[in-house]
Order: sequence, then structure tokens, then C-alpha cells
Amino acid sequence: MGPALAVGDVNGDGKKDLCVGGAKGQPCAIYINEGNGQFSEKKIPVSWIMPCGDVRAIFADLDHDGDLDL
Repeated sequence: MGPALAVGDVNGDGKKDLCVGGAKGQPCAIYINEGNGQFSEKKIPVSWIMPCGDVRAIFADLDHDGDLDL
């Protein structure tokens, strides 16, 4: 089914950042938009690694605290 892909402003700077889902036992990758087509990878905590592959992802403020959740 392929990896998940989600787009959202993770750090609140007004630029769209990316999340690419990981394979089974691998973390997803978050890429922060630095502008001018440049992205930097944000390290994901080991505790976030799922026992199955990520095939769906969405950024939304699920807990209504003003920031995006994955």
C-alpha cells in the first residue's frame, strides 16, 4: 500500500512540513520546511515506532491544544 504521507505546519512557521510513514518497525520521518525548497529531518523518538507499517497519516489538532498532532 506504500508509506503514508501527511502535510501540515508542524512548527507553526506558516510553511508546510511533511511526514513520510515508516515501514514495519521503522519510525516515520518528519521533514521541516526551511524554505527555498530545503527541508531538514526531525528525529522521531524511539517510543513512536509502530509494530506495523504506517499506511495512513494526518495532521490535526486532536486534543484541541492549538498545535498539530500526527
